[in-house]
Amino acid sequence: MEDEEIKASKAEGYTVIPVAADGLLADYINVADTVRSESSEAVENLKKLGIFKTLLITGDSKVVGEKVGREFSFSEVYSEVLPEKLEIIRSLQTDGHHVAYIGDGVNDVPALAAADVGIAMGSIGTAVALETAYVFC
Repeated sequence: MEDEEIKASKAEGYTVIPVAADGLLADYINVADTVRSESSEAVENLKKLGIFKTLLITGDSKVVGEKVGREFSFSEVYSEVLPEKLEIIRSLQTDGHHVAYIGDGVNDVPALAAADVGIAMGSIGTAVALETAYVFC
């Protein structure tokens, strides 16, 4: 893969992983997360309930965050965020918002604990996220 191909893959939201054989670079693999099929319906159901402010707060790259944000019509997208998730939750609460936070990983735990309602994704979540959340699915 040429440098331009790597840049193009990253611009499309892929993580590019080099592969070595016998100690030499052999090729690259493009890897991308997939969004669960239920996600779109879940965001639409929130809007039907009158919840129009939906945020995507992700540790993924800006390219990936923006792509997912457009696909699911999130109100706002925060990308490349790890420890700052808690700060975003607290800021929303300070502004008078009631916050439900959905997460699955260790880096989601502080935000799950601080949210008015923390929801862990049980089938893929870490044990600590499941223990911290108020609800799991």
